[in-house]
Amino acid sequence: MVQKHKVLFVRTDAQKPPSHQVTHIGGTMPDGTPWSISAEEAISSIQSGRFAFFMHREDQGAERIVVAHNPVYGAFLRAENDRQMPKRLMQLPEIEQNNHY
Repeated sequence: MVQKHKVLFVRTDAQKPPSHQVTHIGGTMPDGTPWSISAEEAISSIQSGRFAFFMHREDQGAERIVVAHNPVYGAFLRAENDRQMPKRLMQLPEIEQNNHY
């Protein structure tokens, strides 16, 4: 059975190509424990059917996070309703690099 996780924040790297700037996604478990996973781990988990990720937008409700493909740079994460770049996903709050989630 697929485990569903709500994404509350991202970690980005502006030095990467725009499609690949989201390097980590994260949130909190039902017990309040924070979690974080690299974009590569999230992509693999989505593709294997292990995890499903979603984000919640006040104006649109729940939106799945999906794997997209850039012909030059490969797989990346984006919100389901994003077209080519992860614009909606990148609108989530940024968690700082030194935060150990």
